[in-house]
Amino acid sequence: MMSLPQLLLNLSFACFGGSLLFFLADTRHYKNAHMHPRITKAAWILFTLGGICLVATAGMNFSHPSAKLLLAVVCCVLAAWAHRRLHISAAGAMITPLILALVLAELFSVPNSSGWRPTQFAHFILNAHIVMAVVGEACAIFAFIVALLYMLQDNALKSKKIANVIVDLPALDKLDRILVKFVWAGFILLSLSLLTGSLYTQLYVDNRTTPLDAKVVWAIVVWVWYMVILIQRNVFHKPTRSVATMCAIGFVILLFGFFGFVFNPIGGA
Repeated sequence: MMSLPQLLLNLSFACFGGSLLFFLADTRHYKNAHMHPRITKAAWILFTLGGICLVATAGMNFSHPSAKLLLAVVCCVLAAWAHRRLHISAAGAMITPLILALVLAELFSVPNSSGWRPTQFAHFILNAHIVMAVVGEACAIFAFIVALLYMLQDNALKSKKIANVIVDLPALDKLDRILVKFVWAGFILLSLSLLTGSLYTQLYVDNRTTPLDAKVVWAIVVWVWYMVILIQRNVFHKPTRSVATMCAIGFVILLFGFFGFVFNPIGGA
């Protein structure tokens, strides 16, 4: 069975993940003006719950403190202080990704607990992890395709080269919405794939003798990159062309990781 500190750590990851989704919600397109403070409040409630779980986990492991956990707790406290005292509205959206990355790294490095090992449940978690990872990567690939089409169409229109305009494409603002939907879908699915992967690792992999797989590290790198894309889009309101360029870079990172670990016997083991 999963120990109480492990359970709290997983719960904190879920809370911080939910808070990040609310922090990254693009409220510019909401017709109801009251939605923005409600979404922000929900984000900070989940952030606080995640912080409480994190502090409780660190307290239970006080005799053997983890540097990653302690750093996550300090970042959590500083973000709450910056929001309350300094009124920095972007503090949550900026610090939550770092906390999530620290918690995720801790989840993959938590020593395996002995106990109940249901075979069917293990297969379910593993299959769910694989399906969400594959579909999430497919969404990232489609985001790259839409980003490439957007950049080509934008260049053609700005340079007034009518011959280069792709006639059958939707308008640029619609391409922008499609691109963001694929990025969101990919990010959420990759988040869930990492969460299920960490659960499988905690329950069924003896990570005291098995080092952290390079595929896991690269998956976290890809996940962080797409999180940065959403922050650039919804927090800093960067133009679509900038988001499209980052999607193209994200695709290269994804491609490098995939082919590197498929054809490299060390990384793909």
